[in-house]
Amino acid sequence: MTELERRRREKDYTQQYMADEINVSVGCYNMYENNQRKIPIDKAEKIAKILKCKKRDIFVPSSFTVSENEAKEIC
Repeated sequence: MTELERRRREKDYTQQYMADEINVSVGCYNMYENNQRKIPIDKAEKIAKILKCKKRDIFVPSSFTVSENEAKEIC
């Protein structure tokens, strides 16, 4: 289980809830959570805000790749 998944479950949020909150499909969110897709910085910031933590607490460089590109990914 990734830190992102652990914290989401701790808040009792579903992947669908998180996906809706950051405006992506649930499939896209699932790929973020399982480190199968780069997370745009704006999405990482929204996720951290929703989970009430700092980005570095959940997006550890060795576990997640956060895209610094300002262009938004389409999922």
